[in-house]
Amino acid sequence: MSSQPAPPASAGRRSLRARGALSAALVALACLLAPLGTLSAWATYEVGDARRYVGAMRAPAAEPGVRRAVTDAVTEEILTELAAGPPENAGAGPPPGAVRDLVRRTVWSFTGTPAFREAWDTANRTTHDALMKGLREDGGEVPNTLPKAAN
Repeated sequence: MSSQPAPPASAGRRSLRARGALSAALVALACLLAPLGTLSAWATYEVGDARRYVGAMRAPAAEPGVRRAVTDAVTEEILTELAAGPPENAGAGPPPGAVRDLVRRTVWSFTGTPAFREAWDTANRTTHDALMKGLREDGGEVPNTLPKAAN
């Protein structure tokens, strides 16, 4: 039998402390990286996929608040364009309040149609494509390729 001296008890405690500290550091690192991994997976599979993104954005088009916001924005744009018409037509036609009401009701009615939902999907697809192009290109600047009304 060979007799080797037993390691000092303090060396065993130091080894356990080092392993405990390393374990704590690795758990903390995992806790910090897990949300980043989740965000990356979400961005890749939800935001990065145009079909899924447009599908997720389809539901808000039917929400009354969204329809109201679209109606307000489009009504104001139409009235601005009408006001910029030829000067010889100034003062002709129905009073502005009646025109505003007619345009507003017409736009509100349109926001409930399948044509609006298709336009909504197309606008979201175009926006998604422009955003993804900007994120994938070097330079980091998102190009402004959206139509005027979407800006």
